[in-house]
Amino acid sequence: MATRYENYGRKYYQKNRSKCIERNKIVQERYKKQWTDYKASLSCSTCGMSHPAVIDFHHMKKDDPEKQHVNSLIKNRRYAAAYKEVREKCIVLCANCHRIHHYDEEQMKKGAEAPFPTDSIKNQAAPGEP
Repeated sequence: MATRYENYGRKYYQKNRSKCIERNKIVQERYKKQWTDYKASLSCSTCGMSHPAVIDFHHMKKDDPEKQHVNSLIKNRRYAAAYKEVREKCIVLCANCHRIHHYDEEQMKKGAEAPFPTDSIKNQAAPGEP
């Protein structure tokens, strides 16, 4: 059973559909720009690369049951959750350092010594929210 407020909201939306859609579009574009600016302010914790196109977020606890992929959160427009995930559970790496880190992890599982050790990133602090 819908409440009085839900009925009002439904009627308002029906009367002002195009206005509501346009307003939501503007808000989402603003959030997307803020996220892009945030990524542009970050740099890789290993090599210092700072181009937003190559910034990745590496989860420090691989087996965390509450781990959420940042790219999925952004795709689903859950920007606040993405900021929280980055701030609390991730370190910033460029795409190259991120791939090297995972390659080294696989090599270590196999018992081989990592040719490019990335131990220095394990104790890095996560960046703060803008």
